[in-house]
Amino acid sequence: MSFGNGLIRPACASFREEVANGIAKDHGFEPLNKFLGHTLGYVAMQEDIMNFLSKFCGYSMAESDNIRRLIAKKYDKSLLEDATIEIQERFIDYVYDNYNLEKEKAQEIIKPFVQTIIDASDYAFSWNHSDAYSCIGYMAGWLRYYYPYEFLTTALNIFDGKSDKTSRLIRYADSIGVSIQPAKFGVSRKGYRFDKKQKIIVKGLESIKGIGASVGQELYN
Repeated sequence: MSFGNGLIRPACASFREEVANGIAKDHGFEPLNKFLGHTLGYVAMQEDIMNFLSKFCGYSMAESDNIRRLIAKKYDKSLLEDATIEIQERFIDYVYDNYNLEKEKAQEIIKPFVQTIIDASDYAFSWNHSDAYSCIGYMAGWLRYYYPYEFLTTALNIFDGKSDKTSRLIRYADSIGVSIQPAKFGVSRKGYRFDKKQKIIVKGLESIKGIGASVGQELYN
C-alpha cells in the first residue's frame, strides 16, 4: 500500500504501468535485484534513491542526502543534469570495481535510474511519509465500511460547499443504499445529520435559502 502511494507520484511515471500490471524488473545483476526486491525491481522512494547511491555508486550518506535535497528543492535543472552525469560515472566505476560488472552492462542498467531521478525532481514520495498515508487510508477505509453513516455525514460536512467532492460522496452513498435527502423538519439542524433507522442522511436546515445555521438549530430545539 505504501509502495502504491509512492507509485502515483511523478518519480514513478516511467514504470508505473509495469508495476500496476505486476511486471518485475530484472536488471541482470543479482545484487541490485535483491536490493530492490521490495519494490519489484524499481527505485520508487527518496530513501531508495539515497540507499542506491550509497550501495552501488559509492556515495556517502551525506552525499546521497545532498542529491535528495537537490531533487526535493527543485533547483536549477542544470545542477540536476550535472548530478545525473556524475551518478552514471560513479555507478559504472563502482560496480566494476566492487561487483566485477562489465562497464557496458553497467551503462545499460543505470539509464532507467537516471530517468527516475529526473522524474523525481517533479515530486518523489518518502517511505516515512507514505507509511503515514497508508495508516490514515486504512483507518478511513475501515470507518467507511463499518460506520458508513457516520463516515459519510462527517465527510459531507467537511467538504460542504465543494461540489466535486460532495457529488462523489453522494454517488458513493447511493451505490451502498444510503439516501441523501433535502432538509427534513424534526431531523435536520446544523449541517448534515444521519438517521440509521430510516437509512438516510439529511441536509442541514441552512441549505434552505434564508435560514442560517443558528436558525436551523433553534428550529430543531
